[in-house]
Amino acid sequence: MIISQLVLKDFRNYQQLQLSLGDGLSVFWGGNAQGKTNLLEAVHVCCLGKSHRTVQSAEMVSYGKENAQIGLRVKRHDGPRHIQVMLQANKHKRISVSGVPIRRMSELMGHVQCVLFAPEDLQLIKGGPSLRRKYMDTALCQMSPAYFSSLMQYNAALSQRNALLKKGIEEETVYDAYEQTMAHVGAKVLWYRQQFCIEIEPMAARLYSDIANGEPMRVMYRSQVPQGTEQEIEKALTEALKNARPADKRRYITGVGPHRDDLQIVIRDKEARSYASQGQQRTAVLALKLAEVARMQARSGHRPVLMLDDVLSELDLKRQQALTEHVEGQVLLTTATRPPEHLKAAKIFKVEQGKLTE
Repeated sequence: MIISQLVLKDFRNYQQLQLSLGDGLSVFWGGNAQGKTNLLEAVHVCCLGKSHRTVQSAEMVSYGKENAQIGLRVKRHDGPRHIQVMLQANKHKRISVSGVPIRRMSELMGHVQCVLFAPEDLQLIKGGPSLRRKYMDTALCQMSPAYFSSLMQYNAALSQRNALLKKGIEEETVYDAYEQTMAHVGAKVLWYRQQFCIEIEPMAARLYSDIANGEPMRVMYRSQVPQGTEQEIEKALTEALKNARPADKRRYITGVGPHRDDLQIVIRDKEARSYASQGQQRTAVLALKLAEVARMQARSGHRPVLMLDDVLSELDLKRQQALTEHVEGQVLLTTATRPPEHLKAAKIFKVEQGKLTE
């Protein structure tokens, strides 16, 4: 898929913008706080219905304005898409797909797919398990509205069960009802995640090895519930929730389930979270993101838009060159300086105070 046009009105520091894009690498360069990342953020909102930087719509609306608008036109093999987003301070977003308003966020998923590497993604290796779960969830939600719905249902039931625990409710039958829902939809979440890791592990390992000059990496899903079919997982999760109930009542929180799982990343047979260097972390994240791109293309037939936000700043020349060998399709890249000569860009834009010059 190819983003052909991005239109912004009163979005962050862009009063008006109409940007035409094509296949290949588009580079946005300029100093700090000029608006480079804002462009990627706008695309991200159209793909996933939310920003990767804030949960507050008001923060994306230009100062002194009541609302902001984003328009994204995309070419796909199965026909074009036009995503329109209206952001209003202290109000819900209004989103339409090719002129049809969506009623729920799951209806947005899959129309435009993107993979974003941002500086904060370095925490994907060193940070807590919630960040790695978010990486998996973001990838899976874009590919499967069914996964998105199951995840939302699981989180709702989890929140309700936790509320019972905090209130000190003792009646076992009350817990049975919520745990039945958690086990049913949680099994779907776990199965999708397990399959995701099985698929991306060889891709990520190969990509990491290519970029890191042969260094090995492994990716594994870690859960309190063993792998299996959805039915086997549901049965195991039902038993795990029931067995954990006494301990959960003492701690006032649910201690077992997909919300407690993790993605384990191992480099040279050592846990990356504890032992990886800065360069290894950055390369591992890149490998995971590029593996996500490859999986999306293999499953959907559409290559997602790859967005790299300041990715080159801490990679040496050798790793930069290795990275660019694996980058294809439409790529949006930001950099503080003009792109290195070895990058063959289709378009280069200078970004200065919310204005672009080609």
